[in-house]
Amino acid sequence: MPDGLTAFNSFYLPWRDLPSSLPEDIDIFAVGDVHGQAELLEQVLGEIRNTPREAHKRHLVFLGDLIDRGPASIRAVDLAMRAGQLADLDVLHVLPGKHDLVLMLALEGPKYLDFWGMLGGDRVMAELGLSAETHSWEEIAAKLTDHLHPEYLNSMASGATHLYLGDLLFVHAGICEVPKRSISR
Repeated sequence: MPDGLTAFNSFYLPWRDLPSSLPEDIDIFAVGDVHGQAELLEQVLGEIRNTPREAHKRHLVFLGDLIDRGPASIRAVDLAMRAGQLADLDVLHVLPGKHDLVLMLALEGPKYLDFWGMLGGDRVMAELGLSAETHSWEEIAAKLTDHLHPEYLNSMASGATHLYLGDLLFVHAGICEVPKRSISR
């Protein structure tokens, strides 16, 4: 194995110190952009489960975009929502990404259905035997709601968009800087 790499069961990674501090006695794993790759997600969850604990509490943060583009978004969402058991976790955090949020817009009404389909939602619809050309928005929304994990839908609709653990910020993509305002008297 090359110097500076840490061996996992199926891959090697350079191990780097975090750029900030974490609460004491916590392990954190972060996974982003699954994009319907359920088979790979299952492997990652197995790697996490098999990684020796270094702390009392173990967190997993999904950084958004669980769905779209890949072959098995419905299964990927189900795996993510069961990750606590599958990866031997204490705390699971599921943050939304752009694809997850556009799905939520598409579920609210037909206005965003075509846009979501172009982003990769057409693959999710196809998993369920649906298409925007042959099915009504009502049929599509009902079937998606029936097949996507309810905790996922709830988290995407009203959950946190970011997470602080210690002084680390977890977010899907981009941080909009808030301009500083001065108060004059």
